[in-house]
Amino acid sequence: MGLVADDKLPQAHGRIHVLCVGANEYSVGSGFAPLKVCAEDARRVAQTFGEVKELNADPLQVRLLVSGENGSQAPTGGHIHSALHHLAASASSADRILFFFSGHGSRVDNELYLIPEDGNSDHTKYLISFKDVLEILGKSEAKQKLIVLDSCFSGPTVTHYKSPLSTASQKFLTGYLDKTVGTAIIGSSTADQPSSTLSPDPKVSLFTHFFVTALRGNPAAMDGKLLTLDSLFNFVSVNVIKTSKSHGKNQQPTIKQGGTGVMVLGDFSHPLLSAAASELVPAVDHLSFHDRRGGDANDVLTELKFYSRHQPQYIENLVNAEISTAYKESFGKTRAKLFTLFDVGQVKLTGDGIKFPGGSYSVRYEADDVRRGAYIYTARFDSDWLNRTEQMLGILKLVGVTNPDVIEFEVAGTLDPEACLPKLQSSGWTVTSATEDSVEAELEGYTLRLQPGTIELTGFVPPDLFGRDDEMDDSALLVTGLIKRLAAG
Repeated sequence: MGLVADDKLPQAHGRIHVLCVGANEYSVGSGFAPLKVCAEDARRVAQTFGEVKELNADPLQVRLLVSGENGSQAPTGGHIHSALHHLAASASSADRILFFFSGHGSRVDNELYLIPEDGNSDHTKYLISFKDVLEILGKSEAKQKLIVLDSCFSGPTVTHYKSPLSTASQKFLTGYLDKTVGTAIIGSSTADQPSSTLSPDPKVSLFTHFFVTALRGNPAAMDGKLLTLDSLFNFVSVNVIKTSKSHGKNQQPTIKQGGTGVMVLGDFSHPLLSAAASELVPAVDHLSFHDRRGGDANDVLTELKFYSRHQPQYIENLVNAEISTAYKESFGKTRAKLFTLFDVGQVKLTGDGIKFPGGSYSVRYEADDVRRGAYIYTARFDSDWLNRTEQMLGILKLVGVTNPDVIEFEVAGTLDPEACLPKLQSSGWTVTSATEDSVEAELEGYTLRLQPGTIELTGFVPPDLFGRDDEMDDSALLVTGLIKRLAAG
């Protein structure tokens, strides 16, 4: 059972500042063998915090030090020390900080050390004391501090495996944490196990693959709609153990926590339809139900002959120009039905349909060729109808839009489909197509399509919306639920 939302949401407040370090290129004389995936591990984590708005990272405070970069971006000892001090100093008491390290490590005289790219096994002064890391971060005003080590600590390098995380005992790590309030440490394996690079993604380690998967909103990693430290660790741990066993090995991530309260890494409870991830008010201008029905152009253009002499677009324009005349009697009857819901003076005829308070009903024609096409019957509602979906269903049934195959949300401003991917995933949608300006996903037989200006929901059949009159309540609940998945988180 998840925690009560009121208990968790205050804990999720505050930006997270991130430092990711990945060291691959150890020199031959350093005493540490070169590694392959550590730099990419760090890149993926930094990229995830930069892209997933639900993690609430400050984009100006996501720093990356990795092998292969020149100047101040290389993971040397001096650069790492400087970046740690910056990370600690940049955060206020309302913020959180995260330090991710992937690379070699060692233990000397009962002390843990992280190995920078220019480190040397003969001199500890060229290494980074883990004690110093905790001391530096411990001085930060940040309310919560998380250290994630996908690291190899001492021992020979084995093909496909990093060396063991640490020979440090749990008591040893606890000694560090006792001196640092509000800090948690996650390690990729226990003291006597190697950390595998045989992951579903060959470019990153096994641990980092599932760590990033959790950060991107995998539903199995959630506690309700929140990604907590505990729910993330449980997800990562279960999958790392399972996957490593499939390779005939054992790898079990570890966690140690100090302080109190729930550490929340991501809040995926915000609405999908929002102008920004931090806003809770849905940014929907209008909501439209489209009912597409096949038909012939001569259903309206009864006097036109020699269709083959014209282009489909010309025929389409002619049909739409005659809609008001051809549908005059039908529009009149529909208008009269709406008098049962609204005052007579509030329902007006328009050229292609009817206007009523907060909405409209219209018909338009789309040509497939010169003779055939489809008549699109549309009921369009202002955004405040989102709170009255049962009444919307009543109007849809009254105007005869009884088989809407598309529900279209017209969003205010511009929607970023790419930024919606984590939210879709955390809500259980399966993404089937993703480009820079369009994302499609499926859930329970329905298809969702996101574009910069609209969101379309398709896959309806008549019983989904309109059963018998005694089934109306169930239909209303179904549509209400679907719309609220999008508009209310």
